[in-house]
Amino acid sequence: MHPELLLAALLIAVLLAAIAMAIPRRPRVRAKALLTKRERVARVIIERVLPHARIYVQVSMGALLQPKAGLGRNEAMRTRNRFSQKIVDFVIEDRASGAVLALVELDDRSHDAPRDRQRDAMTASAGYRTIRLPAGKLTTADIAARLQPLQPSNAGTSVSATRSGA
Repeated sequence: MHPELLLAALLIAVLLAAIAMAIPRRPRVRAKALLTKRERVARVIIERVLPHARIYVQVSMGALLQPKAGLGRNEAMRTRNRFSQKIVDFVIEDRASGAVLALVELDDRSHDAPRDRQRDAMTASAGYRTIRLPAGKLTTADIAARLQPLQPSNAGTSVSATRSGA
């Protein structure tokens, strides 16, 4: 084989590869609904039951938790990695104080009880109360009963009010 042809073929291959890399590619993503139908129904009921509260949906645990002070860099990263990609279904915030009153999880078939207990222990160690709404048909009465401790006459001060100095 002729070395000139081999070199020309190699140059053409490199040129084609460079052109292919320079062409912008469309991301292979599509939109998805923020909430399922069941989550939308639950949110409406929670909003009715707790008019004094602001309801946030699909909140990253990274917005709620941080590694404790004093950990080494590696330990802090390992700790953060345990929660940073997890999502809380609903965060209930007191409108007046900004305190987080509770985290609400809508349990469905995607939830795993042992992992949920570990997750609840982690959020509890930061001072958060987790209220779990079981799978199945949820009625306003069911949700109101589970959220009763969050009514203004029952709700205590949360860690978020303490942390923020409120």
